[in-house]
Amino acid sequence: MSRRPPSTLHDLCELYGGGHMLVRCSNPECGRARIFGVRDVRDHWRKKRWSDRWRELPEHFRCAICRSRPQPLQWIEQLGEDGAPRAEQACIAPYGINPLAWALAAPDDRRRLIKARR
Repeated sequence: MSRRPPSTLHDLCELYGGGHMLVRCSNPECGRARIFGVRDVRDHWRKKRWSDRWRELPEHFRCAICRSRPQPLQWIEQLGEDGAPRAEQACIAPYGINPLAWALAAPDDRRRLIKARR
């Protein structure tokens, strides 16, 4: 059984158990992507008093490097209780680097994390 896509951030946070979900914001032009916690995005949107409708979310995201808008956002379920890998741990980090920081980092930021580890 598949779920219908959420219409708002509130739906994703409350109705879908969104405290354990992530939002992936990927940019097709430069290939960079960022992953955010759903509750962090929702709280920021509430503070700014922006609409939390799912289809309007990309209007407030921009790539920090090329300044273009991302493609439609994706929501990722984190699975952790049953032993399946969680979304932020799906990308295996090198030894000594925080897995969450590695998963959230863009390729340039990953190089910076490796240099900082040396």
